[in-house]
Amino acid sequence: MKISKKEIDGLRSILKKIENEEKNQKMRIKGRTKMQKQGKSLNKGKVRNRQKPVRKHRKVTKKRSSIK
Repeated sequence: MKISKKEIDGLRSILKKIENEEKNQKMRIKGRTKMQKQGKSLNKGKVRNRQKPVRKHRKVTKKRSSIK
C-alpha cells in the first residue's frame, strides 16, 4: 500500500501540532510550579468574564405610581 506525498505531509503536520501542544502544556506546568515556589498567586493577570447583571439583581429605581 503506497501513501501519497500529500498524505505524508498531512500526517506530519498533525504530529507536529500534537508535539507543540504537549510542549506548551509542559511549559505551562513548569511555569505554574515556578510561581508556586516563589509564592506568587496563579490567578494574577487573569480577567474573569463578567456576566450581564440579571434583572432581578439590579437596583430598582422605577418610581412607584400612586394607586388611584
